[in-house]
Amino acid sequence: MSKEALVGVTYQLFIPGEPYPKSTMPPPRARSASAREWVIQNVEGYEPLKKTMNYQRMVADYIGLMPEIPKFDDDDPLAIGFIFYKRLHANGDRKNLEAAVEDGLAHSGKIKRNDDMQIVSCMHSSVEYYSDEPGVMLSLKIDDRVLDDDRLFDWLSRSRGRMERYKKLRGLNSCQR
Repeated sequence: MSKEALVGVTYQLFIPGEPYPKSTMPPPRARSASAREWVIQNVEGYEPLKKTMNYQRMVADYIGLMPEIPKFDDDDPLAIGFIFYKRLHANGDRKNLEAAVEDGLAHSGKIKRNDDMQIVSCMHSSVEYYSDEPGVMLSLKIDDRVLDDDRLFDWLSRSRGRMERYKKLRGLNSCQR
């Protein structure tokens, strides 16, 4: 168990800036005469991907600099919550907004790098439009529920030894909800 992250504590952080969704648009490709494909990076159609990467980098840098958000262990299953504040009613759906922030969190180093599978549940998620102060209110906590069949979550229960170590660290002897 990480000495920094506490079970039962919800960590909250407001990330300022207009939320930008994760781009689902693949970069444009071209084919040569020999049928080889390559990505074209200098066209306007590639711009959404660049904006997505810039937003994720900004989120990662902001979260990385905040001491109130601890570094979570690789074995900590996390619950996450979002409230998005946007200026206009446009540009992206809620799931893509969530994905961009989750990827930024993974790149920040506060959770296992490039592995947002550590996020196992969502506490809440909403989008509020026409806000004077755009940004994201991010909530994080260790999700410490144990299911009735004496397993934690699927990703943790693949290894019985890993599950037993986790239960011992958390002081869980019997099934709890």
